[in-house]
Amino acid sequence: MNETAPLVSVLIPVFNGQAFVAAAIESVLAQTFEDYEIVIVDDGSTDDTPNIIDRYRGDPRVRPLRLAENRGLVACLNFGLEHCRGELIARLDADDVCRPTRLALQSAAFLHDRSLTLHATSYDRVDFDGTQIRCGRPPLTHAALVGAQLSGNRLSHSTVMFRRDAAIALDAYMAAWFPVEDYDLWLRMCAAGKFAAADSSEVIYLDNPTGISNSLSQQQAGLHVKRSFVEISRLANCTVTATDGPRKTVRAISRGLRHQRKSLQVRGIDTRGLAWATFGSAMRMTSERTRLRRHILILTTAPFLVVAAMWDCYLGHRE
Repeated sequence: MNETAPLVSVLIPVFNGQAFVAAAIESVLAQTFEDYEIVIVDDGSTDDTPNIIDRYRGDPRVRPLRLAENRGLVACLNFGLEHCRGELIARLDADDVCRPTRLALQSAAFLHDRSLTLHATSYDRVDFDGTQIRCGRPPLTHAALVGAQLSGNRLSHSTVMFRRDAAIALDAYMAAWFPVEDYDLWLRMCAAGKFAAADSSEVIYLDNPTGISNSLSQQQAGLHVKRSFVEISRLANCTVTATDGPRKTVRAISRGLRHQRKSLQVRGIDTRGLAWATFGSAMRMTSERTRLRRHILILTTAPFLVVAAMWDCYLGHRE
């Protein structure tokens, strides 16, 4: 490894992760890519996690950090981010593992496109026995992501790599949005930078019943909706909330599509697939109705959105 700062810092926060953390570390140490460091932040664990991490102190690629008391995920992430030396940050949760080609694939994307600020890959979600539950696939283009993310997070945190300076310039992770702090950051990064993705599955994501996504699922779902409406309101330049009803929501989404398209064009980002993904978000945001009633609602309320989406579909610009 170079004596200078590495290109990639793999940021792993952990709290009481004695059952998983060694596998996460080993999966990074097995990467085919070599110019990296592992910044692992122990958030005041009370189990055997500190001792397990200590076993790796002799490896120059591993930089263990410890918080004296548990401060929570957002504080842990931002503390780790401050200590990362790499230009690129690869996130990994302590109960997930990387495939050996992950860092090579993602770092190559950033080196190929200097305007890229955020990248993600597909992942395999597995249970404790290693049985695959499903394969998670992100939207593959910037336009598809910003359209799809109007109705919720479409990226798995452990698959993401981003430019450190870009995240810090946006004040990084925000405690006010925990436990959807990652979704909030992706929305802000997409508004300021450029996203791309790879269809290749580079992470194995453990469906951990004690993990945040499962243990705080109801709170997470509620904040996903709240943050979605904040983004819709920003794009539509009007205030809309979940209590305003489906027609106002659909109108705002359609209005936001026009703004988003102009914004991407000014920034030189391909808009193909944007309308189709935005239409999909409108369908998801009105999911309390039957599929037929949703189609009728959107057609009668926002015909521009329907026509734009059908044009995307006709041209083959849909995922």
